[in-house]
Amino acid sequence: MKGASYGGAVAGNGRPSRRLLGLLLGLSLPLAAPACRHSHVSGTTGTDAVLDAFKGAGFDVTQVKVVETDAWTADHCVSGTVADLDVLICEFKTEEALAGGEKEVRHGWDTVNVDTGLVLHNGRTMLAVSDRATRDPNGRVIARLLNAFRALP
Repeated sequence: MKGASYGGAVAGNGRPSRRLLGLLLGLSLPLAAPACRHSHVSGTTGTDAVLDAFKGAGFDVTQVKVVETDAWTADHCVSGTVADLDVLICEFKTEEALAGGEKEVRHGWDTVNVDTGLVLHNGRTMLAVSDRATRDPNGRVIARLLNAFRALP
């Protein structure tokens, strides 16, 4: 049925019309924008500073993105892959929230059988690193990440 139109949704070439594409784009932008907005927690080492420290240590951090914080009771988190390791960095407003976030990370690791994982705090900023694929069997990469994190004020 080439050229059929369903309320202007399909153009004569069988592709979605510009009107439909414009409508979909217009609807998706307002939904995506609020999900990306997270404010940093004052008085903590920011996730940006941690990522800068990792970059300074020679790591590629381009696969680390802002993520929703609900699972870890945090106020701001980034997560992704650094040197084939899973990395989560979160900022917390309170010590209680930090303890709860660490508990949730460890519980998550238990459910997927993570053999190598660690959590380190720098103030109320938490770094969680796991090596689910055993990419760093001697722990040298993990040690470099930890040293960069520990060196932050």
